[in-house]
Amino acid sequence: NLSFVHVMHKLEIKYVSKNGDYSEENLNNITTSCTALTTCEVDMKKSTVNTDLSSSGTYSIKTGKTVDFIIVPQNTDEVSLTINLDNGKTVNKALNEIYQNTQPLESGKKLTITFDISINGVEIITSQINAWGSQGTFEDEIII
Repeated sequence: NLSFVHVMHKLEIKYVSKNGDYSEENLNNITTSCTALTTCEVDMKKSTVNTDLSSSGTYSIKTGKTVDFIIVPQNTDEVSLTINLDNGKTVNKALNEIYQNTQPLESGKKLTITFDISINGVEIITSQINAWGSQGTFEDEIII
């Protein structure tokens, strides 16, 4: 049996408009970029991730009311989001201000953050870390 686990961390961002200030079309036009550590060294035998030599960079800009980024496991103070609303307003959020937990972003986990978008601004509704889906097993011969 060979078990599979995600080495990276999944950061999922959701946008809603609880009071209806933003239409579905407006929410789908929001762009989000994530700046964080972008490289790591993975030891497959030990199932460990080393970010000692990693540098910060910006992941691809995503558009939509739900977006996700597959990022290197790291501390939340190394991650920030730039949210561009379709009205031209830009909001910058440091992840350690959004998710006020000292727990780092771990391999195989998913942090989901939901923001409420209104004419008054961008507010956090929820943020939680869970397991990142079923990771499965493999039963067959592997030749290396």
